[in-house]
Amino acid sequence: MTPVMHHDDVALNEAVFELVSDIQAVSFLDKGTGHAHWRIQTPTQTLLWRQSLTTLGAPGSRPDRELQVLEAIAGQPWAPRLIANVPNAGMLLPFYDGVHPTPKTLISAPTRSALLGHVSSLWEMPCHIEPYDYEALVHSYLTRTPEPARWQPLADRLIEQAQWPTDTFRLTHHDLHADNLLLYKDRWMILDWEYAGLANPWVDAVMLDRMMTLSAVEKDQLEAVLPDIGMEHPWQGMHEWLDGLDELWHAAWMNKE
Repeated sequence: MTPVMHHDDVALNEAVFELVSDIQAVSFLDKGTGHAHWRIQTPTQTLLWRQSLTTLGAPGSRPDRELQVLEAIAGQPWAPRLIANVPNAGMLLPFYDGVHPTPKTLISAPTRSALLGHVSSLWEMPCHIEPYDYEALVHSYLTRTPEPARWQPLADRLIEQAQWPTDTFRLTHHDLHADNLLLYKDRWMILDWEYAGLANPWVDAVMLDRMMTLSAVEKDQLEAVLPDIGMEHPWQGMHEWLDGLDELWHAAWMNKE
């Protein structure tokens, strides 16, 4: 079958035709840092093909760990169901209806509370995955920057600040933003788990604060289940740390070629 192309000439991987034999229609949805997404229509269902774009992948992404996480969260109402995985090609999942949240969407108190509850429940789930090695993560970003010497001071600072004991780590999404969330009526779906793992859950908390501007009450709600990571002002400190990590990530990603 002839691969379907979109305007950037990303070909639909033929592996999907081996997984789904009765495809009626295919439509391209979007292209992210490490994946392209396609909507697959059959006579009985609508599917999502999450196709890997490069063998190198986006900095910090781990397809092997993503599979472990999807297995750990399987069955949760906010977790996508993995139908099939083809290594180095992509994942097949159900297509979930919904919209990415906006500031207007996030005004609703029940909607906000539900999302905070889902993320809090994620942190409390048992996890037997190898914990994040933040020093190795920062070094992996650094080596992919165009001028490592220029970024070395930032990398050193990030590593120095990330000396969190692994017994404070929880199952963490590690990439919570509007594009990785779907809201359908009153149901949340949390997408794209390629950065997830056993990690510092304060990363998720700060990402929620970035997106939602958490109230003092909401921060207290999250702090009730967040571990003590030894920071006097963890919200401020983690915001600054994550801003630095994002800066280094973008430098590594812009040097992807």
